[in-house]
Amino acid sequence: MSLCEHIVSKNCVATASFAQSLDLQEILLQNSAVCARTPSNTITVRLEKPASSCVVFSSGQIVCSVTGTPQETRDEIARYFEIVRSVTPDARCSDIRVASVTGVGFLGRAVDLLKAERWFSWRDVEAKRIVSRSTAIKGLRFAARDVDTFLPRTDVTLFAGGHVVVTGVDMEELEVSWVAFRTILQPFNI
Repeated sequence: MSLCEHIVSKNCVATASFAQSLDLQEILLQNSAVCARTPSNTITVRLEKPASSCVVFSSGQIVCSVTGTPQETRDEIARYFEIVRSVTPDARCSDIRVASVTGVGFLGRAVDLLKAERWFSWRDVEAKRIVSRSTAIKGLRFAARDVDTFLPRTDVTLFAGGHVVVTGVDMEELEVSWVAFRTILQPFNI
């Protein structure tokens, strides 16, 4: 496998409002194949291609998680909106906000995590260890801003095999962090 030039979006979480209270029981009855009641006066809706799930609140608020890009997440909210509108024709979809995006990249080779951990420690960066049952170090998790204050507010997880997971608010933030960490992590390649 070779170095990834760009980070690839794997999961997005977004919120939206249908601008009115919803009859969850009626939505559940008319869409039982894709809906399930939860204990907290909400329903969960699951759709495929792309894989997504959505929690719908009686207040009309939703939280949607999609395996894909921010645009695919907005498209999925539109699909959920059609399910709601089949029961509540006056509903309208508004205030769509992507809350987080998770992306992955590959550095092209394995990383010496102990060497990276020492470097982070020397720079006063709190890097939390991810360990296996055998207590072997498998990865490091840290905030990008702790490494460089000019980086976006993203969280980075570095794995021994060279894979990197970055979580932030939008793809631009992920891409900026990815480009920076491809360079920063280069000395720790094995």
